[in-house]
Amino acid sequence: MRSAGEKAAATGAPDRVLDVLEKGEGWFAVHYPKLVAGLFLALCVIGFMHMRERSRQSDEERLYGETARLKGIAEQREFLGHHPDAKASAQLYLSVARGELQEGKYSEALGHARGFLQRFPEHPFTGLAHLLAGYAHEELGHAPEAIAAYELAAGSEGAWSYLAKQAATRLKANPGRG
Repeated sequence: MRSAGEKAAATGAPDRVLDVLEKGEGWFAVHYPKLVAGLFLALCVIGFMHMRERSRQSDEERLYGETARLKGIAEQREFLGHHPDAKASAQLYLSVARGELQEGKYSEALGHARGFLQRFPEHPFTGLAHLLAGYAHEELGHAPEAIAAYELAAGSEGAWSYLAKQAATRLKANPGRG
């Protein structure tokens, strides 16, 4: 058997990459310009994606700043109308729902609690949204829906879990309330 060096010498094949590039022979030498162009294109795409992600993050930071300056339920509702799916809107849904419950606008409060649950199902405050929805259902006279919402809230983590358990127990004992 011949060694690799003997094979290279016998076939005239270069044994070093630099020799290949200098002589312009072999696969690498032929495809080198395409490899460099492909690498450049890949770096450009990665850079563009990074810029887009940073832009998206700065937009979210701007929206969080806007939510901090909102005064009253009317401004919060308006913000939700313009940015219903923004992460910054999550807690506004709950704030607006709570305010509407205090104003006796139970259908509107229920709509905002449901909007939160539809858009942010994995949010840590879903239990609170279920609690608010249960209260709105109860005030609207929907006892079965209120109990179901309270039970969902009771199964979640958070301080509202205890309140929801109490409300569900109370409503089950006196279903005529809802």
